[in-house]
Amino acid sequence: MKKYLFPGPAACLIAVFFALMLAGCGPGLPDKVKQDALDLQAQIRAARAVTADQKKKYENLVKSPGFSPVKKFAQRENWAEKFSLAQAELDRAQSVYDKELAPLIHISNLINAHINTMFSPSTPGDILLYQSPSNIVSPTS
Repeated sequence: MKKYLFPGPAACLIAVFFALMLAGCGPGLPDKVKQDALDLQAQIRAARAVTADQKKKYENLVKSPGFSPVKKFAQRENWAEKFSLAQAELDRAQSVYDKELAPLIHISNLINAHINTMFSPSTPGDILLYQSPSNIVSPTS
């Protein structure tokens, strides 16, 4: 019985198949993940608007005579500072989005665009295996 340095072709194909599955090769991020990321950007903008609106309301409340009963609570709990903290948290969220999430979405869109140009049927009904600028290989060739 001979011992081979490399296993048989079937074993190699199975190993490559599992390696590809584990590597997560595919058409980039799922559409749901990309949509959630885009929705996050809108949620950050909405939270900024709500924070600004609530800050204006608080400033008007401070100037009104109705503020005196809650003034001691506002000072003790530092209500005015909460708006600055909220703004800082939203700035941090925007920074994380811009530096980490937006580039992933961009790369995923590039991958999808590349895959769509590589794997598209050349004629209706033709299942294309691979298309490159120089050659086309399909089951009907």
